[in-house]
Amino acid sequence: MSLLDIWKTTPGELLAKHLWQTIAFAGTGKLGDGNETSAQLRETLSHVPLELLSRWGQEATDGKFEDSGFALQDIVNEAGRRFGFTVYPGTYRGGGGEPYDGVWESPSGHCLVVETKSSDNFTIDLNRLAEYRNRVHISKRLREESSSILLVVGRQGTGDYEDRIKGSRYAFVMRVITVGALFRLLTLKVLTANDQSAASLSAKIFEIFTSPKFTSLDPLVDLVATAPLVPIPSSYCGDSASTVDSYKNIVDRNVADALFNRVRTAGPSGVPKRHLQQRCHLGKSFQDVLNSLTNRLLLRTEKRGKRTFVLLGEGKLKDEILLILADLYEKGSPKEAVNIRAFAAEKGFAADLADKVAAELRAEGTVELTGSYPGIFCFTDVGYQKYSSRIRAMQEMGTRVQ
Repeated sequence: MSLLDIWKTTPGELLAKHLWQTIAFAGTGKLGDGNETSAQLRETLSHVPLELLSRWGQEATDGKFEDSGFALQDIVNEAGRRFGFTVYPGTYRGGGGEPYDGVWESPSGHCLVVETKSSDNFTIDLNRLAEYRNRVHISKRLREESSSILLVVGRQGTGDYEDRIKGSRYAFVMRVITVGALFRLLTLKVLTANDQSAASLSAKIFEIFTSPKFTSLDPLVDLVATAPLVPIPSSYCGDSASTVDSYKNIVDRNVADALFNRVRTAGPSGVPKRHLQQRCHLGKSFQDVLNSLTNRLLLRTEKRGKRTFVLLGEGKLKDEILLILADLYEKGSPKEAVNIRAFAAEKGFAADLADKVAAELRAEGTVELTGSYPGIFCFTDVGYQKYSSRIRAMQEMGTRVQ
């Protein structure tokens, strides 16, 4: 059974695995140029939800297993494909006629020669990267202004590379971005996929990657990701009028919108609490707003060592699940099932929250199991009737936002 077959039949098996364990299931279990393991991994990466792709990207960045650099190269290329680029993978060891890690071609025809490094500890030859770019010029018959170089860095920052690029003759054709910023931007694109501004955002993303105005893309991505996307629907705060009224009394509604959207854009990794408070300029009402959103289960905090992270909460996940189940039910497909764990991962929620919400919905009779896999649920008639008013309110709010 191929790796993709495992994902399609028992996705929970891969959701629970580390990246190195997943690679071990594919082919010989060792990545190599043109081999079956590489083919199966790339095929599977194109099907997994963004949350899992992001998690595996972090594991590859950490570099704690053999061939982690090769895996990171494939994950970064998959991110490029999801941005809307046409991606041509390179080679793992830089041999042959494709010594680069990948080439991303935008709809306008601009090509990015992509080089991936797990950290800025690696020495990089800018002249060598320029040579890769020249090869792409020749093979694709491009004008010089129709190509540039994108350096994607994993651990630490981009400072050393950025300084070297700015002091070289390649300052206008080389960009550098961290893996974290790459996935923050991709999460933002996914969040607005069904919004009317999606096409405009995609065009801006292509411009970010190809514009000669920037060297380091991280500050620009942080600015875009911090900007509020949409107001928080009041229906997310619960059913009772008193709950909604108390939400309106939050000290600063703008702070609430900025905080919520910043955490939503960050996805499953969450955002350090101190980072939110210090860098997003959320003002003195930050703690009051955070407490209010946490009490309403829209956000939650999680202690990791000495740091506190802020993540999306179970109340928001429950509403997302109710909406997708209602959509299937109202289309006349009440027995069409939803894999709650996979759905939660795609929306940027942690697996433990998915299990908790699924257990709650099942205990109250809102959902029932269907099929042979234990994590797949559909609405019950009783469940749909119970939440019909809440679903209507959320649907109306969603229509107004769009």
